[in-house]
Amino acid sequence: MSSIRLLNQPLGGQVGNYIKDCLEDSKYNKLTIIVAFAKNSGVLRLKESLEAFRKSGGEIDVYVGIDLDGTSYEALVSLLRIVNKLTVVHLESGQTFHPKIYSFTSDDEGVLIVGSNNLTSGGLWTNIEASLILSEDNKAEKSEVQKELINYIKQLESTTDICFEIKSESDIDALLAEGYIAKEAKTRIARNARIYREAGQPTRFAKKLEANLPKIEHFLINTEGDELAPIKDVKQKEVVPAALVEEDSSIMWFETKRMTGGSRNILDLSKTAAVVKGDPATTQFSLGESDLMEGGVRFFGVDPSDISAVKDIVINYDGIDYVGNTIKYPEGDRANGTWRLQIKGRAEDGARITEALGSEYLVNKIITFTKVDDGYYFMAVFDADDMEEFEEVSKIVAHNGLSRNSRLLGLL
Repeated sequence: MSSIRLLNQPLGGQVGNYIKDCLEDSKYNKLTIIVAFAKNSGVLRLKESLEAFRKSGGEIDVYVGIDLDGTSYEALVSLLRIVNKLTVVHLESGQTFHPKIYSFTSDDEGVLIVGSNNLTSGGLWTNIEASLILSEDNKAEKSEVQKELINYIKQLESTTDICFEIKSESDIDALLAEGYIAKEAKTRIARNARIYREAGQPTRFAKKLEANLPKIEHFLINTEGDELAPIKDVKQKEVVPAALVEEDSSIMWFETKRMTGGSRNILDLSKTAAVVKGDPATTQFSLGESDLMEGGVRFFGVDPSDISAVKDIVINYDGIDYVGNTIKYPEGDRANGTWRLQIKGRAEDGARITEALGSEYLVNKIITFTKVDDGYYFMAVFDADDMEEFEEVSKIVAHNGLSRNSRLLGLL
């Protein structure tokens, strides 16, 4: 027995929420994802549910295209750590790998989602999309459509040099070095360059359609027991999901120069920034002046004037969540008149982010932070030689402080 429905997103629901429900439903033990594009904005919002699905014995296979800069380096690294099998699909001819299929199966039941939804925050939650959802009872035998999906995957894998299975992060690094994929900040730079070229063109249609993104359950350090504890167990004010419409979340970059701290892992975040380029009037950084704006600490949801505030954030780096990266305004002997982000978090297994980065790795670099959710960001590191490219297409560039000799920051 089977049923079929059409899900019109976001007006009639969101495919991302439907997928999360299926992942959390104990009736399924296999998930197959076949999509054109994957971004960290989508992967990280499903991360907790995907990990729980695997821990309960579920198997996850992902096939993803790497065309048109639609799939990022960060998304592949994150997926590699979450799924059982990760395969990229590409043709040198320019033909685009473009399906969007999500298949949940078990011995008894199955759900097949086929439509326009990529593995991105826009595709799963905020874009205007449509998908057919086929629910089936498999007790007798696999349905014809499931057999066809199995045959489709066999055809993909048997076709010479279309599929490449990712076995390790070095495989992803090779794709990056060969130009098949890019880091998300670089993709944003390329997109902004196109936008600037097309600036001033008249518009005809509505600017946006509101759609909610799901909140992500973060983790905090339990300072008394020195253990990781779910944030839901910590008393806090209820947070209402923000209405966002962008495919990618906000990205802010910081010039590091020498950094501070014993491991050179402390990033200064100014209270106030001197604007070099752009107008902060329409941003969260506005001070009502064209040449001044609130400093980089505002990007992380901290009021620059509230120097008593302390905030721990989660930093996802190379697909791993590091908890307990502290933003604070030092006092006493450690005070230098500026906010600081201590990049010192720990993974679930206790490994420190400083161990993953290595000594002085952040010195004389550009660090980007992409906001996934309030308190949850993923980080990427670039060479200082890329500075001109970052400055050229940033909406705002400013000195990370009032001095014109201060390090630079920018909003992509």
